Amino acid sequence: MFRMVVRLDGGRGLEVDRLNFLTDGIYAIVMTLLVLELKIPEGLASDRILPALTEAGPKFAAFLISFSAAAVGWSYAYLSHSVMRRSNFTHMLLTLVSLMAVSLIPFASAVMGSYPDSPWGYIPYCVTIGALTATLTIDMLLNRRALVDPRLDPRIPTLFWMSTLGCMLVAVVGGTWLAFWSPRVTFWVIVVVSVLIWIDYYYLSAWIGRETARIESEDAVADSAE
Repeated sequence: MFRMVVRLDGGRGLEVDRLNFLTDGIYAIVMTLLVLELKIPEGLASDRILPALTEAGPKFAAFLISFSAAAVGWSYAYLSHSVMRRSNFTHMLLTLVSLMAVSLIPFASAVMGSYPDSPWGYIPYCVTIGALTATLTIDMLLNRRALVDPRLDPRIPTLFWMSTLGCMLVAVVGGTWLAFWSPRVTFWVIVVVSVLIWIDYYYLSAWIGRETARIESEDAVADSAE
């Protein structure tokens, strides 16, 4: 017989450990599956190996972009759960929806790598990233007041949902217009946006670290005063 244990955080919400474990597992599987698309024909003559690797270049590019997207998604989950210390049903449901979108990244990567010169090669990727970032944006907008520590700088959750909203808008533009205008430009827009997100998260992680240290220091002073 299975027994479900629900642990509350001071009566203010559900614990997030199980949700974090599931999130880590899904992202690990997705990142691993991406490499399965990287293949060249077997039994090639020595002088055909380099041309085969060159021909597989779009698949390697799609792998790098998609791995970065999955890594950004996991980084978002890691950073956001650093400030969302508890959960509720809405957050749990939206997290599951976001993981469903994440699970489509290997498929989107395979299509992008196989059809790099076609606008339809980028549509599945844009739809997947659009669905993922839309879900994360809604989650943070709905739950930032209920789940985020009120002592945290309020600009941090705002930066979370603004960054995902920006990515969603880029994905919508890329999937509805830009890819049909120029697949090559779409590819480079994806690359540039990926780099900008990593820069954003670099500074955001340091900011969260400073805020967390400040809150923990305040808690330690309050405990010692008692």
